[in-house]
Amino acid sequence: MATRSIIRIKNGDSVYCHWDGYPSNNGKLLLGHFNKTRKIKKLLDLGDLSSLDKRIRPTKEHSHDQPQKNVTVAYHRDRGEEYNQSNTDTMGYVDYIYEWNGSRWFVYGVDGDNPVLLTKKIIEEVEY
Repeated sequence: MATRSIIRIKNGDSVYCHWDGYPSNNGKLLLGHFNKTRKIKKLLDLGDLSSLDKRIRPTKEHSHDQPQKNVTVAYHRDRGEEYNQSNTDTMGYVDYIYEWNGSRWFVYGVDGDNPVLLTKKIIEEVEY
């Protein structure tokens, strides 16, 4: 079963991510590999995601069905689906929302509607 999430920049673009939205996966990847606004914008430019991983761009053959190891899988680029960036209408259907405020990640869904600063401690505490 999918653990859906939204990844967004505060007051900016957002994308839906279908798989592994738990803080122990997507939260850990965002905290460890996506900590500069420029890189996060490049991630969001892919549109909605099937799964998040350490890298944005593949270096060899890569598709939804045969993804390159450690590369994010996007619906448009890797599956040929129509380009889409999520909006606030889809947020009721997700388990976690990750929001970049320009210098730090926050996560909604850990403590109800209140955002929580995403830290290694939060990642370790929220194991489902």
